[in-house]
Amino acid sequence: MRNKIASIWPLFFGMLLIGLCVGAQGTLIGLRAALEGFPNTLTGLIMSAYYLGFLLGAHRGQKVIRRVGHVRTFAALTALSSLCVLLHSIYVNPWAWAATRFLTGFAMCGIYLVAESWLNQAADDSNRGKILSLYMITLLGGILGGQFLLNLADPQSFELFSLISILMSAAAIPILVTATPTPAVTPAPTISPLKLFQWAPFGLIGVFLIQMCAAMIFGMAPVYANMKGFNTQDVAWIMASFVAGALLLQWPLGLLADKFNRRTVATALTGIAGFFAIVSGLFGEQSFIILLICIGLFGGFTLPLYAVFCALVNDFMRPEKIVAASSTVLLVGGVGASIGPVLTAPLLDQLGPKGFFWGCAATLLLICLYGLYRMARFPYAARQDMHEMSMLPGGNIGTGLLNTEKHDTANINQRDGEQPKEQ
Repeated sequence: MRNKIASIWPLFFGMLLIGLCVGAQGTLIGLRAALEGFPNTLTGLIMSAYYLGFLLGAHRGQKVIRRVGHVRTFAALTALSSLCVLLHSIYVNPWAWAATRFLTGFAMCGIYLVAESWLNQAADDSNRGKILSLYMITLLGGILGGQFLLNLADPQSFELFSLISILMSAAAIPILVTATPTPAVTPAPTISPLKLFQWAPFGLIGVFLIQMCAAMIFGMAPVYANMKGFNTQDVAWIMASFVAGALLLQWPLGLLADKFNRRTVATALTGIAGFFAIVSGLFGEQSFIILLICIGLFGGFTLPLYAVFCALVNDFMRPEKIVAASSTVLLVGGVGASIGPVLTAPLLDQLGPKGFFWGCAATLLLICLYGLYRMARFPYAARQDMHEMSMLPGGNIGTGLLNTEKHDTANINQRDGEQPKEQ
């Protein structure tokens, strides 16, 4: 294991810097848009553009990697992302920002594809889960730390944008000088969303809505904080609380979903997450510390749910269909994420700052209600033997295509050759 980590440390260091940039840039753009007086609707479109770019990256990224290779792709996309950061500070215009956020989303998806395919080659069945866990901890740790970069300068100045651009450019250096062999990229098979919905409706609906909620958090929480009158330091703590909660609860919630019926766990956790979203809206105004605790619990129970729903979808796939299903899950989740910020904007306009929490709560409780309906309508769901759940958070942090499961071809109450279906 140590030899494996030693051989790929440049990738981990590069992704730590990427995490710092992703965490700082996402919050900075939302906060700066609010400070510039952009209408909430336009801010929502700007934040949604990132996820639309991410979708394009998921569709075209592997073709780019196959054509020019991993190292050149990583270098080109970090350069593109670094350029986009600077353009935000040079030309302050909502439509220009939407275009640059779209390009940033495309670049980040390609960067994640390079990193995760590289990790897939470096890992084997005995350590893939550990390496993926370390990768996600590194990335989330960077995103958490990136929130506090906002305290280094005025968000309306050039300095923060230039710092993020420098860090993004620096992330390519360890990758460019590494001698580690790069993996081959093969075309990813696909399954249509309609077919996947027929096999695992609750899992796929859960992916769509939980990514919508995660995009609301990462895209519009800074706007909520600005509407409440919080200063830059407070905004950093609010966003850090979301990520810290996810870091702390990702592993125990994953163990819970592996130990018990995944559909029941997912339904219960979405209900709990919705409850803490409501609590954050109702009682967060009592003190800033109470708000941070509520937000930490809200984010902690919300962001890890993406991994639970991905695993729930995989439970109904034959082993040879897992990769194809993962590609479709990424597509469906990306569509949900691109919608989230746009839907949040009118809620903020009509309901004020609390509209942020009410929108998130409604989304989470909708998943919970659908889960309760599925459980009442179909008490038993035939499924594959349970796959080990990976540590993948929501909000398009990573692509979600890196697989940690050891698949068992046996399945429960299923005729040979028949695709299992969630009832």
